[in-house]
Amino acid sequence: MPNHLPAADVVAIAMSSSSKPDHLKECHECLLEVQALKSAISSFCHSQCTTNSIEDKLMMDNNHESNEVTANNEHDVVEYRAEEKKSVWQFALRQERFESEEKEFISSRVVKDAGLRDGEGVVLDAGSSCMAVWQQLKESIKRSSTLLDVYTNSFQILRDWEVSSRESPSISATDVHILGTKLDSAHQAFFGDIAENLLKPANFEPSVIVLGTSGIRFDPNEGLLFGYHAGIQERAFKQLLMQVKTKKRFILASASKVGFTGAHRFDVLSLQDLDLSAPLILVSTHPKQEEDDDIKRRFDESFRMAKTPQMKDLFLRNRGTDCTVDFQWILLDPVSGQEVDRIRITNRENQAVGFSAHNDDSKNVAGIKTQSSY
Repeated sequence: MPNHLPAADVVAIAMSSSSKPDHLKECHECLLEVQALKSAISSFCHSQCTTNSIEDKLMMDNNHESNEVTANNEHDVVEYRAEEKKSVWQFALRQERFESEEKEFISSRVVKDAGLRDGEGVVLDAGSSCMAVWQQLKESIKRSSTLLDVYTNSFQILRDWEVSSRESPSISATDVHILGTKLDSAHQAFFGDIAENLLKPANFEPSVIVLGTSGIRFDPNEGLLFGYHAGIQERAFKQLLMQVKTKKRFILASASKVGFTGAHRFDVLSLQDLDLSAPLILVSTHPKQEEDDDIKRRFDESFRMAKTPQMKDLFLRNRGTDCTVDFQWILLDPVSGQEVDRIRITNRENQAVGFSAHNDDSKNVAGIKTQSSY
């Protein structure tokens, strides 16, 4: 069996800037990965412009008032309707900029707590919060030259890795694998059945899995509700990431996503084959003082519900005596990024439904910090 191509070569071949036909004849796995990426890129570009070159598409003028994009050939100008541009790229840009400071705090905490070491693997979901985690990981890789295996369904991460690989040998040495064969251009995410096969224990054992969500809510009657918005394909992918065995699993949610899931959701605790062998850690920010009152109210309600005995019962129901449950909700200050609150639900010895407040100056912390603290 030949050695697999580096991820940089896979992307280069898929983008037709390189070719290794002999290797692809010998290595069926690399061939499938190249074909999947080519198909995704082709469908993405076809839906957005009249050229099949992803480089042309990515050179889009960022001026929101412009309806044109200049391709690699300065004489080849492709006209775009304004509404087409807004439907995909402006949506992605808005998501990346929305609550960017909170996402930076959350991602920084996740990378710190993940403690990834040389040679370990990580799965990163799509979305702007997971993109922020990738940015933090990327800087860590540059500083320490840590070698990681990254599996992701995020087109944003794939593209950023491909560009950064040209500038950094450490990033170039980082293997990035694509978890999907079909690109959902509106959400900048790959989906497809290939993810389930790639994430089988025989193929890959990630140390850390990071999930984004469109919303999360604690309901003593329904469970831990997880929101999504890209249809059944995203639902299947999120559920898969809850079932794959790992050492740590993180859910990322800025304050505005806590307490509201939208129309599409599923109960994490009711999932068949839910993996509880590793801590399930929700990392979020508190609402800012100037935050919308509805967001504060929903957040407060979820905070209260998460600490109820009924919620603990839902986490522990139908779990065998040999099943260790360890759920943690880490809450960060939206201004400093420091941990201020933590809720823990566990059946580990000497632990119970717990609450602890943390602050660099612990003498100033007395009990629960509510929204009025900000």
